[in-house]
Amino acid sequence: MSDRQELINNAVAFLSDPKSQASSLAQRIQFLEAKGLTPAEIDLAIRQASPQPVGPAPLYRAPYNPYAQPPNTWDWRDYFVCLILEFITAIVSGSVVYGAVSLFKKYVSPHLQPPDATAYEEDRDALTAQFDKAEALLREIQAETAAVKAAVEEQKDKVDKTTKDVEAVVSEMRQGEVKTRDEMREIRDEINTIRDMLPKMIEKNKETQTQSLAELQQELKSLKALLLSRGPTTSNLTASTPPIGRPSIPAWQLASSPSTPVPTSNSPVVSPSDERLPPAASISSVVDPLTNVAHVQEPKSEHDKSPTTEVENNEKETIEPVGESANVSTLETDNSEVEESPKESFDDANRGVETKGEEETEVEPAVPVEAGVDQLENVEPLRSPTVETEPTKTKDEDASAPLPQNDANMENLTPEVKDDTALVDSNAKPMSPANGLDAPQDNSSSAITSGANVEELQERLKLVEQRFTDVSKSFKRLQAEKLAADSVLRELTPVETLQDSDGLRSYLQNIAAKVEISQEEIKRLNGKLEGQEDRLEELRDTHRLESRSQSEQIESLRKQLRETEALLTASQGSITQGEDNLAKRQAEVSRLNEEVAKAKELAKEEEEKRVKAISLLKTVRQKLVKAEKDKEDAAKELSAMKEKENSQREKEEAEKTRLQKEIDSANAEREVAVNGLKAQFDKELATTRDQHEKETAAIRSQYELEAVTAKSVHTKAINAKTSRISQLETSLEVLTRDKNSYFDQLQLRQAEYESSQEQVELLRNQNAEMQHQIREYADQFALLKEELHEAQREQGRPVVSPSSEDTARLMSAVEARYEAKLADLKRVLQNVEKERGESDTEWARVLREKKREVEELKQMLGSATRSKEQDEDVVGDLKTQISSLQAAIQSKESQISRVSAELAQVKDVENSHESREAELAAKIEMLEKSIEEGKSRESQLRLNVKTLREEMRKVQSSAALLDRQRNRGVGYWTSRPDSAPPEPSTNVSSPSGRSSTSDAPPSKDAEEEVNLEYLRNVILQFLEHKEMRPNLVKVLSVILHFTPQETRRLIAKV
Repeated sequence: MSDRQELINNAVAFLSDPKSQASSLAQRIQFLEAKGLTPAEIDLAIRQASPQPVGPAPLYRAPYNPYAQPPNTWDWRDYFVCLILEFITAIVSGSVVYGAVSLFKKYVSPHLQPPDATAYEEDRDALTAQFDKAEALLREIQAETAAVKAAVEEQKDKVDKTTKDVEAVVSEMRQGEVKTRDEMREIRDEINTIRDMLPKMIEKNKETQTQSLAELQQELKSLKALLLSRGPTTSNLTASTPPIGRPSIPAWQLASSPSTPVPTSNSPVVSPSDERLPPAASISSVVDPLTNVAHVQEPKSEHDKSPTTEVENNEKETIEPVGESANVSTLETDNSEVEESPKESFDDANRGVETKGEEETEVEPAVPVEAGVDQLENVEPLRSPTVETEPTKTKDEDASAPLPQNDANMENLTPEVKDDTALVDSNAKPMSPANGLDAPQDNSSSAITSGANVEELQERLKLVEQRFTDVSKSFKRLQAEKLAADSVLRELTPVETLQDSDGLRSYLQNIAAKVEISQEEIKRLNGKLEGQEDRLEELRDTHRLESRSQSEQIESLRKQLRETEALLTASQGSITQGEDNLAKRQAEVSRLNEEVAKAKELAKEEEEKRVKAISLLKTVRQKLVKAEKDKEDAAKELSAMKEKENSQREKEEAEKTRLQKEIDSANAEREVAVNGLKAQFDKELATTRDQHEKETAAIRSQYELEAVTAKSVHTKAINAKTSRISQLETSLEVLTRDKNSYFDQLQLRQAEYESSQEQVELLRNQNAEMQHQIREYADQFALLKEELHEAQREQGRPVVSPSSEDTARLMSAVEARYEAKLADLKRVLQNVEKERGESDTEWARVLREKKREVEELKQMLGSATRSKEQDEDVVGDLKTQISSLQAAIQSKESQISRVSAELAQVKDVENSHESREAELAAKIEMLEKSIEEGKSRESQLRLNVKTLREEMRKVQSSAALLDRQRNRGVGYWTSRPDSAPPEPSTNVSSPSGRSSTSDAPPSKDAEEEVNLEYLRNVILQFLEHKEMRPNLVKVLSVILHFTPQETRRLIAKV
């Protein structure tokens, strides 16, 4: 059972349920429509669920039917009965005629037809020969059709294979394009990141270098200021103080003084043993190495300002500032660690300078690094720390005047140092007189002679030693940072030192030019990529359109193939039908032969009867002879016998004449019937021959036209295929060229990307090497620090004022130390050159590998061209096969046309019998359809009448209810100017539709008015109730007497 039948059964059960019958029919129909049933299925379910009427139907009349029934008109049933009677009479008459003809053929024609061969046998032989030829030709056509079908399938497979290959190539090209696009995007991202990283790294290096140079300059300036400020005091002290008579400071106190703070007023400064160093000796021993170091390092400080400012200006001209980078180099952290040491040393110094209760040390902050290297020339040197102490009772602290020795020391310095000394002297003038460091020489000499100022001189000596350690540390750190900056420049740039400003400027300009060139190249590549993407979109559109047209052509070819197969199957069916008819004719001929044999047997039987009659006559004659012999004995009997014989003879003659007349009349009737049959057969044969000739001519012209159209369509399809193949070839060539260009660009971009990666790797290696060198420099700094501690410990011992030999030895030691550093730098330079040679060899190896890859790609391109030539050869072979198949198809079409003509000849013979059978079958079907339509119409009318009655009852009840509830006013029919009294409404609400009190029939105008009122009320009621709106069409169809076609059309429109 199907799903629809199950739904109909469920609908019937739902409609027959007494619970559902309590609701209105409109709600039930709406529910069934919601369940997915069609209106026809709903009507069928209502018909099946409606009970058969048991009692007499109520005498309801159609409300206000203005049409009168026509008197005594024939219904379709009468016509149907007449047709059935005519059909029965025709069948009976036909059967009687067929029986008479069969009896005549069976019993009369064998006696009338001669026993020789007839025209039917000849026709049979001719038909059998024609059928044999047609069968052989059909076998050949079937074999050739199978071959053509196999060839067409093979061609279709080849075409599908070529299209698949082309699609695979196109998909491969697309994948390659996507891959190249992704690689180009990655390369672009890498270039952007490198482009973003390089300015940041350069900026970081610049900041570190500028910061280190600024700190170096500040430290040098502070060192110069300290040396210049301490120089006059120490010289005067050494000139005025006696060399003996004062104990020196212990060595352990001098060793621990750089790291431990000076005690405050609560802890005394004097050692427990009260051993004191002569101030002049200690100050001179401290100042001499500082002056020597200053004289050694001053030539380097002359060139610290200009390269830095030039580098800053060049960098500002070429490179724009870049935002913060996530990749922070390790050099910055190392510099930050190194930068923390002077701050700690200065803090320790400030904490150690505090004196008894109120001594405080104030150090002015250095110039910030962010000010840039251009502002370093305008920065004042670091002021010497101002020490505020309690005012003493001496009067020598109020005056300050330099000594001639200071002028002598100033003459030995460079011009830059002189400028710094002037700045320091100008800055040192407003200092407090409590600061004993820059006091004039006269006051200091007078203070030294007094014994009360010894402790103050010791505190100043400790402060000077502490400042000396801080300055030496900062100087060494600055020197290490300068060397590190030079090494970084040597590693990252072709510039050797910071002094080579022109080289650094050209290097940065080259980098900026390279960045601009790379940006322009990237823009050009982006534009080229956009153009290629647009071109690929156009190619995709053309390929989509071509594939669509090709698929349509394939579908048309398949449709033609299906049509030819349908024609072949139809021809095969007609051939099998002809074979069946031939078998029927052969069976009829065999039946006729059997009848002829039976007739011959009857003739033999009659001959035997005649022979028996002759023998009987012979016996009669013998009896007559015997009678003559017994004549005498039986004369009376003989005469009686003669009389009897005469009478019997007369009777026999009369019978014989009668039989002869009957035979003559039968012969005449037979001749007339035979002549009539022959004439009828000749007429039918002539008409069939003419019809056959006309049909053969029409079929021949139709097949020729179809053959011409098929040929033209096939040629068009072949031309389209060839054009498609040529287009695909051109597109393939274009794609191969694009692929080669993309591949070359990809190789170039890969080479550029690899070179950029190598540069990044080289920068990383250089960064690591720089970090290693920084660690080495830190180790060297630690060693130098240890040496400084040893020197300080040596200085803590009682020594005599240094002589010229000591200064020479110190100078030689410093020279040896710096020569060792230069040797180390030369060794580092050799290592860098060695690494450069190794990198050159590595680049050469990479270049050889790239050349080998290019050669391999060229080989792949050659193989691709060879495969393309093979594909072209395959396409040529396919074209030749298509042409051969076209010729074969044309020959097969001609054979099919010949066979179809012969089949048409065979069909014409059968059409006469089939037409009669078809006419009878059509008549029977028409009658059956008319019966079924009448039954369905009757059931539908019954159902409509039933539903109409129910709806009328509901409408009348609702109308009465609404009339009672409705105010008489706008929209009410009594508000019309020609309104009728309320009696028509009561008449409308009555079941019969008429007034029960009035006996006279209403007039035509009054009836039309009531109908209009009724229609208006019904439409208003259905429109006011939303759930009753779906049934409005059915109610109107019943009221207005719609036909079923009009009802269905209105439902379809609504």
